[in-house]
Amino acid sequence: SIESMSTDDISVIGIAAWDMGEYYRGVNTWFTKMKGLLLQAAKKRNGRPLYVMHVHHLYPSQCKLQHDTERGRKSVKKCRRCNAEDAMLAFREALESAIICVKTSGFDNVHLVDTFGITSNSFAERVSDGVHFDGVVTRGEVNLLLAAAGRGMRHVGR
Repeated sequence: SIESMSTDDISVIGIAAWDMGEYYRGVNTWFTKMKGLLLQAAKKRNGRPLYVMHVHHLYPSQCKLQHDTERGRKSVKKCRRCNAEDAMLAFREALESAIICVKTSGFDNVHLVDTFGITSNSFAERVSDGVHFDGVVTRGEVNLLLAAAGRGMRHVGR
């Protein structure tokens, strides 16, 4: 929660994939809300680092039917539509812009961790369900986050 961010040793925000699909309300609305959330979180951190996970590569072609029911078919259709490349790129750009806005408001403690390179390859595509990855790729993402946090690095997409 935002309240605990003032006392947490490390704080990480990574919610874009959920907002692209399950809670989709449009990229402009998401940008405005994300910018507000990041400003609030950055303030709570009192200068301590806040790490924000960037939108990793998504593979809508990997969205597969799990249950051959009406609900299952709707789920696959939604997965393919919401995780399309244009949506992924729009959310990446919106998140980068939100980070820039927060930083220009005087909060240089916000760091964008971009794992796109780890998830943008044929191996990652093969082990993806469209949005999530297997343990190997996920560990690569976590290792990058831990390296950034452990060294205080400011790994940003731009």
